[in-house]
Amino acid sequence: VGAVEQGMVKGMAYDVPKQYAESMPTLLGRATVEVELQIANPPNAASGDDGRRKMTLELDGYNAPVTAGRFLSLVESGKYNNVEINRADGFLVQASGGGATSDPIPLEIRVANANRGAPPEYGMTFEDLGMYQDSPQLNFNALGTLGMAHSESDANDATSQFFWAIPDPRQGSLLDGRFAVFGYTTSGMEAVRELSQGDVIKSMRVVAGKDNLIRPKGYEAPASAPAVAAATEEADGGSSSSE
Repeated sequence: VGAVEQGMVKGMAYDVPKQYAESMPTLLGRATVEVELQIANPPNAASGDDGRRKMTLELDGYNAPVTAGRFLSLVESGKYNNVEINRADGFLVQASGGGATSDPIPLEIRVANANRGAPPEYGMTFEDLGMYQDSPQLNFNALGTLGMAHSESDANDATSQFFWAIPDPRQGSLLDGRFAVFGYTTSGMEAVRELSQGDVIKSMRVVAGKDNLIRPKGYEAPASAPAVAAATEEADGGSSSSE
């Protein structure tokens, strides 16, 4: 992850497109989030393991300002406190911040080695854009990479559901160019492999970078709705899971 972090763009080199900057929270820089987890059946319970885990997340608004901004806004509003893990299958670990909202997040992926002033691509996967030879600036090559979930049928219906990726070096990443990366787990990432469905995110809190979160005038955290978007696993022919 250290090498990945060093590759992150330093300084906002472009303007967030007006249609998003004026309607959604954006993270113009980085932010750090501390996470407390509770594992129901820790592997070393017999030796006194209480199942409590901590991790640190580094959000990258330089390359994913809209996605990271929404996530950070939801963290600040407590949407990820006391939330259960709803998927843990060896491919990813997924949780939702209180359900879907009426304010979906567009797919947001910045191209690696693009002009420094070029903003991310919005609204379409790299496949849809015909960018078969391109790679994203932020990819799913590290344990605990943070991705924003969306349904298989609509890349632009992401809301509050996110996931930690568990990369498989044997087959490479099947998520790059299809899902937005908005940060990385920089400490405690080994807990990702321990998490199971039903385990709990006890709390998330912002410990640095709060001032980099910019909210449009009059913006309020969107209200929750019953439905939840889903991340798609392409490894088995396009199956998907939802809460």
